[in-house]
Amino acid sequence: MTGRLVGGLALLAALALVPQLASPFWVFVLATAVAYMVAALSVNVLLGQAGMVGLFPAAFVGLGAYFAAIVAGETGSWVLAVLAAAAVCLAVGAVVGVTGTRLRGMAFGIVTLAFALAMEAVAFRHGFLGIDPAFGATLDRPVLLGVDFIDDVSVYYLVLAVAVVTWAVVALHERARPGRTWRAIRDDEVAAMTLGARVGLYRIWAAALSGAVGGVAGALFITVQGQANVESFTTFASLLIFAAAMTAGTRSVAGAVLAGLLLAALPELLIELAITGKVVPLLFAFGVLTSLKGHDGIVGGVRHAASALRARAGRRGGRGIGGPPRPAVEGGGADG
Repeated sequence: MTGRLVGGLALLAALALVPQLASPFWVFVLATAVAYMVAALSVNVLLGQAGMVGLFPAAFVGLGAYFAAIVAGETGSWVLAVLAAAAVCLAVGAVVGVTGTRLRGMAFGIVTLAFALAMEAVAFRHGFLGIDPAFGATLDRPVLLGVDFIDDVSVYYLVLAVAVVTWAVVALHERARPGRTWRAIRDDEVAAMTLGARVGLYRIWAAALSGAVGGVAGALFITVQGQANVESFTTFASLLIFAAAMTAGTRSVAGAVLAGLLLAALPELLIELAITGKVVPLLFAFGVLTSLKGHDGIVGGVRHAASALRARAGRRGGRGIGGPPRPAVEGGGADG
């Protein structure tokens, strides 16, 4: 636990140093990446913790972005807009999660994919809540406590602060009873039910929390971009977020951070290297296949390799210090 805390603090420190080292363009890209990190975290909650396949993350990102824009426009409060986006998406996530009390595996995944399709086709493309489907929603950058978050550096720190609070809320769930119950259900649902776990309730809880986190991601996304329309929240975007989360790893904050970087920064990096950004979905598809066959994505693979190296080093150290003695080789052999 201490190691994970130190690693988390080191990761946070690295993210905080980014604006001091990057160009203005990359600060903007990485601020967008932070929003995607939170979106990937919503996948971590549902898949990594509860073992539920949810193919709808971009639908909640879009819902959160639109509600944040509407509430901010009506109240003038950015904080209230973020909270409203989280609350609305929490409620919608709980409703969708009700289907998870009966459906399992890819059956639930198909339902969530249908939800993403419905949100794209019916809501985002047809003037959802009076928002022009072509132009989308807009949100001015906020002024909080006398600080005007107009430039990309200040916005980066703002969205990073909200992301850290969101990660903390998720971490509290993971370390408390909900997280323990989710993992028990994920690993062996029958055994969890035998021990008295209310499986249906906790599956709804996971879907609701995942939706709320996705709503926060949407509010952060439109805060950074200033505008958001349906092209950012398509069903394909949902599949990309899901695939990126699986490629990076769905059981750690480090995985969510890496997924956000893969989604926002990798395409820009490939463009700078004169490589078409269309290769990104292929990389994610390969990453999903690799994740299904082995460990939990890139982060899980790195951790497994590090554990194997430590174990090998431990065995070598044991032989050298307190392990079994090596057979003696006497001079002269049989002729001696």
